[in-house]
Amino acid sequence: AIADFVSEWFLSEPLLAVIAARGIRGSFAGPRSAGTTAQLLLQAGHEGGCAAGSSVMVRGGTGSLSEALAAGARRLGAFVRVDSEVAAITVRDGRVTGVALRSGEEIRAQAVASSADPKTTFLTLMDAADVPPDFAAQIGHYRSAGTMAKLNIALSALPRVRGVSDALH
Repeated sequence: AIADFVSEWFLSEPLLAVIAARGIRGSFAGPRSAGTTAQLLLQAGHEGGCAAGSSVMVRGGTGSLSEALAAGARRLGAFVRVDSEVAAITVRDGRVTGVALRSGEEIRAQAVASSADPKTTFLTLMDAADVPPDFAAQIGHYRSAGTMAKLNIALSALPRVRGVSDALH
């Protein structure tokens, strides 16, 4: 478990938390879960050996990433609709032709980009007759468990961090 691993090497609780968080990032695991040290080491190896690593943070928050992607797509001629639920991806003669909305409206398109997970895209939004059986079987076994959380906190003053005397740090 990553909690045990980091506590063998470091004494500072803030440092323990930063490094241990790396072992559980993007998983359903907790710091005492088996295999989380392996996750830390795999990520460190992938990023050149830095155990603390780096997290990609988007200026303006995760919503600004979606807005930037939509703006880029619009500049290239894409039509982006965010206020309608897709009921189905339509296909004719083996090619995607657009989407059918829950409202009954159909939007024709030469291509469709789905922000849904692969299982939902190919096994729910598309007709089974339009998805090759071998591919459907593979997608049926696709594991996509993950977590995401966002917390906004309003503070009356800067937080006090134990062991840090300068409030600017």
